[in-house]
Amino acid sequence: MRHPQYTGLFIALFGKGVVHWATLFSVALFPVIVLIYVWLAYREKQQVIARFGDTYREYQGQVPMFIPRWGQWRKPWSKRQLSDGIRIHRVECAALAVISTPTTEGPTHNRVGV
Repeated sequence: MRHPQYTGLFIALFGKGVVHWATLFSVALFPVIVLIYVWLAYREKQQVIARFGDTYREYQGQVPMFIPRWGQWRKPWSKRQLSDGIRIHRVECAALAVISTPTTEGPTHNRVGV
């Protein structure tokens, strides 16, 4: 999946704030947080598409955004799939570098208190 850290955050917030220690505030805030992170993911996607174009669009078609495809991990990998996976991993690393690079437009979402 393209955003495993966001998916992990959603699961943790749901477990802690909605199931384990449910308050009116935490239950009401959970969908707001999810919507903000989904919006953030789409915003990051636009930056990466602008930088990598069709290569990232191809990656998007192969890798789901938040929820892994059921059973896809069980399929044996052929040499072609392995080389595609390595190429996709390179795109992921490059995309992460683009997203986490500070701009002159001001603080980014991942720079707290700066």
